Formats: sequence, structure tokens, C-alpha cells
Amino acid sequence: MPDGDLISAPIVTSRLLHSPARISQTTYGLGGVECEIAFRFAKEPVPDKGGFARAQIIEAIDGACAAIEIVDSRWTTAFSTPRNAMIADLLSNGALVVGAVNKNWRDVAFNNLRAHLGINGTTVCQSTGGHPNSDLIGLLTMFANDLRERGLVLRPGEIVTTGSYTGFHTARSGDEIAAEFDGFSPVSVAFQQL
Repeated sequence: MPDGDLISAPIVTSRLLHSPARISQTTYGLGGVECEIAFRFAKEPVPDKGGFARAQIIEAIDGACAAIEIVDSRWTTAFSTPRNAMIADLLSNGALVVGAVNKNWRDVAFNNLRAHLGINGTTVCQSTGGHPNSDLIGLLTMFANDLRERGLVLRPGEIVTTGSYTGFHTARSGDEIAAEFDGFSPVSVAFQQL
């Protein structure tokens, strides 16, 4: 995608899990994992005449949490698919595992947030400010405006992810994956042994 080109896809409700989680091979598939920050909306944001501004998005957010996205593809070509196929594939989202919600998320400096990804107790990735676009509220505002243009809205209780702080990594059958972000409760998921 060109820089700044926004695409999005829903997270299937049955694949939104709470940490600690245990998932089967039919769910983890390729075994891709990414550490992200997700935001929960308490209410539907109300736009101004010209659309949403940051203030309206911030006001609508209930809290934020650490999350592990399970990356899988329903296509045999995995990650080299055309745009429409990527969206139909839910942007390779196999599942999302979320941790406890931090109501004090406004105090977090997302631009230099420290993230840690571990598999079986071994550090796989550690980063500080590792997100490619540290303005997460700006991303949420862009997302809300994109939905509005398509006649869609963010509803109370919905959770929106904002992209990986640690990049894409792969885990295998039997692995235990843990993600930690400063200021957030840790999140973990286990891949059931085949």
C-alpha cells in the first residue's frame, strides 16, 4: 500500500479473546504474532460538520490495552495478495488476544512506548517507540473519518487495533507467547500442541 493509504477490516467476534488465551491450530494457522495497542470505545464518537477531530475520538475512548494479533491468511499466496483480497482476508487477522484495559491511557507516551515480545520465555523482540506511526490517536481519527465516509460508525464496546510495535514474528505449535508494554497489563496466548 502507498504510505498513508488506509485500509481496515473487522475482527471476527468469536476470535476476539481475553488473555490468557489458548488457541488451536485452526485459529493460529501460519503462527504469525504481532504486539499492538488496542483501544476500546465507550461511546459512538460524534463528528463535527467536517468530520471527526482528535478531541471527539479521545472523548469516546474508554481505555487501551496491550494485544497480540494472531496473523494468518486464508490465501495460499499469504501476504502477496491484491488489495481487495487482503480486505476479504480480514487483513490476515486470525485472532486478537487482548489484556486488561488501562483507563489511564491518556498518560502514555505512545511515541516512545517500550514493547517486549517473548516466546517460551525468550525475548524475540524489544523496542522503544517501535510503531511506524507513533500518533495512534491520529490513526484512530483517520480511521473514524474513513468509516464515516463509508456510512459506518464506531460503536460502544468496539476494539480497534493500531498496528505492530514489534513487527511480524512466527510462533509454532506448543509455544507460549507473551507481550508487555510499559504501563499496560501483560497479555499472553498459548498455541495448543498438535
